[in-house]
Amino acid sequence: MASPRQHSFRHSGGPSPQDFDHFFPWACSQLGVDATIIVFKGHQSQYHSVSGRESKSKPKSKPKPHPDSATDLDDTSDELSPILEKAMILSIRPVYVQTIYDEYMELVQIKFLKNYYIPRAVMTVLALMLPHHKTLSSIVFNSGVNAEVMYEISQFLPTSHITELCLDYTFVPEGNYYLLLNNEVLKHLSVAKCKINDDIVKYIAEKLTTPCPASKSLSALNLSTNKITDIGVKYLAEMLRSNRRLCYLNLADNMITDEGANSIFDTLLEFTLTDKETFERNKRLMTYLRDKADLIQKTLKELQSGDFDRKSAQRKKVVKQTLPTKKKTLDKDPSGTAAKSFPNVETHFFERAELAAETMLGPFKDPFCLESTVRRDDKLYCLGNNTLAYLNLAYNNITYSSLKKLCEVVTTQSVLGRKPKGLVNLRLEGNYLPKSCPELSQIDKILKAEMPILKRNSEISKRRTSTRR
Repeated sequence: MASPRQHSFRHSGGPSPQDFDHFFPWACSQLGVDATIIVFKGHQSQYHSVSGRESKSKPKSKPKPHPDSATDLDDTSDELSPILEKAMILSIRPVYVQTIYDEYMELVQIKFLKNYYIPRAVMTVLALMLPHHKTLSSIVFNSGVNAEVMYEISQFLPTSHITELCLDYTFVPEGNYYLLLNNEVLKHLSVAKCKINDDIVKYIAEKLTTPCPASKSLSALNLSTNKITDIGVKYLAEMLRSNRRLCYLNLADNMITDEGANSIFDTLLEFTLTDKETFERNKRLMTYLRDKADLIQKTLKELQSGDFDRKSAQRKKVVKQTLPTKKKTLDKDPSGTAAKSFPNVETHFFERAELAAETMLGPFKDPFCLESTVRRDDKLYCLGNNTLAYLNLAYNNITYSSLKKLCEVVTTQSVLGRKPKGLVNLRLEGNYLPKSCPELSQIDKILKAEMPILKRNSEISKRRTSTRR
């Protein structure tokens, strides 16, 4: 059998690749994939962004049905019955796929739901289809994924238009979720309820550390309801020292104490740069300056070549049409303007080349650039991470001692008035916190003042929940 990744899908009479609902099952059948693909359309109202999905279940209470769980299949039981019966007769495993279309009937999301096992070949077929669907930006899995499937997902992301990936409830024993962050592709990643531990978080954090590709694209990360302790949070805190893209971090319902919470808060305040961080900053600056110089040189040559060729042709044309007396006048040129024109032309070209290079490369952006650092007592300090805007630490083991540091964070960020502003939304419910105290009042007051548009949404819950774990 030909490899699905190499198959060209040259066929006659088959559905078009643009017709996802019919082509996907047909292609898998043609390639002999050991699964029956069952595709059904979902309602538009069921489409939600990964970044907008919030975990609110309490640790010891019965979990609520997941918005992308298999309950979505219940409404289509009548439609699927004939297909399921046929699959059972043929003893072929069904793979359920739900497609979500927008109001313009453009495919925007696909969901692999209630699947016991998804063959790797299904993903390789999907990889060949994704480039044909430019509006498809989100994929959801909630079961049936193993390490091999995870690898295939990581392989098709760079050639697709997928920016949101939800793997909630998808436990992979090998924990190779970090493969999804090998490229500058994903903007939102949700891996809630995946039994992720500190070792797995370490690899995820490394992939999000500057200057790794994913550190330039991922803006939302959901790690709620996992097995993350203070050790894992410290890996994330180390990442937040340099990452200036991630603005949404959900760590709700883990095993985080004051020690882990404070490690994150420390990165939001002024901290001393290590020798390694300073060296890496200078290294990135030198790389930028070298790339800029190379681009200026290349652009300068192109400008000179094109302009000189054009001017040369114009001069020849002028010589043929100009009277001898006119030419003689020009040759005399007592002011010497013609002799001095070459340096002026070179300067003009250089300025244009430099402008073009700056336009293509943009200004030098670095987490430890001049605007974000201050030198004091022969040491270089970073003003802190001001990109992280949403932080969810609900249902952990945080106590009152962390509130003082948190209050210092929001107060300092408010006084500095940087852009972005820093934290504007916090979730702390479910921790061992007092119902009211000066620190909570101060935090709540600052957040409301900074982002009045959030109204009550930014208010920190002050209720203390029942004992956990």
